[in-house]
Parts: sequence; structure tokens; C-alpha cells
Amino acid sequence: MLEGKDNLFTFMLFPKAIRRSLYTNNICENFNKDIKRKLKQKVQLPNEESHDKAIYIPVSEYNNKFSNRTHLGFRLVRYELKMMIEE
Repeated sequence: MLEGKDNLFTFMLFPKAIRRSLYTNNICENFNKDIKRKLKQKVQLPNEESHDKAIYIPVSEYNNKFSNRTHLGFRLVRYELKMMIEE
């Protein structure tokens, strides 16, 4: 059953403090739900450019809001992660 699935539990190699952040995708799901909700408010968009702009604005706002945020546990293991990456 697990043949060819060598990378199934790769997140277990990372420090325990950040494993939950690695194996869940709640952040992505919430972000996508927010974008869909904001686009639903725009009933009809006249062209592709306005559609792109309607997506770009909330994405840009999200980036500005969370650009300096450190995700759960990552601040605690910053050095350990740096050593893993440099190997």
C-alpha cells in the first residue's frame, strides 16, 4: 500500500514545533475561501482585466497584512531550519 510513497511522512523530519503547520493547509483553504467570497460580491465583471484586478486587490491586501507574520512555531526553530536547509 505504501510502495513508492517515500515522501509521505517527510514532515516528520522537521522540528516538532512546526509539524502541524506543515501538514495542514488551513491557511491556503481560508485564503481561497476569502478570495471566492470577495469575488462573489462582484456579480459580473466586464472583461478579463477587471477580473484580474478583482483578484489582485485582495491578494495584495493579504500580503500586506501578513507579510511580517511568523507562522506558528517557526520563530522557535529558525536556527534549526537554517541548519537543515544548508545541509
